[in-house]
Amino acid sequence: MPEIRNRDAFADYTIETTIEAGIVLSGAEVKSIRLGQANWSGGYAAVMKGRIYLYGLHIDPYKHDTTRSADEIHEPTRPRELLLKEKEIRELQARTQAEGFTLVPLKLYFKKALIKVELGLGKGKKKYDKRAELKEKAVGRETDRLFKYR
Repeated sequence: MPEIRNRDAFADYTIETTIEAGIVLSGAEVKSIRLGQANWSGGYAAVMKGRIYLYGLHIDPYKHDTTRSADEIHEPTRPRELLLKEKEIRELQARTQAEGFTLVPLKLYFKKALIKVELGLGKGKKKYDKRAELKEKAVGRETDRLFKYR
């Protein structure tokens, strides 16, 4: 079963903590995800009216869906509700509002028969942070290469 990762998340954000959440989907959306027909396009999560919604997750319509007509096929990028406890939602809302964190979806995966979303609480990286990180990686690779041949 595929695991759909948000590759841009760790490049654009410094992730402090992660949390696992359930997601509300229709049956055809679950089948599309099982086939690996989903991707993140600038995905993020936000708290609205005491609930957390996921935006930017594109799930292709299931091609073999016979329960709905062509007019009733789900919208690929609709906001999807995430399932968390009220206490967790209040804590995430407080941290995103007061401390300037962003809720970033990291991956979408199966846990037994359920689909889960891993959310990261992170801060956006500046351009100079990204450059410094690339430089550190290059230096690390160079030292590994030198020690390999010794």
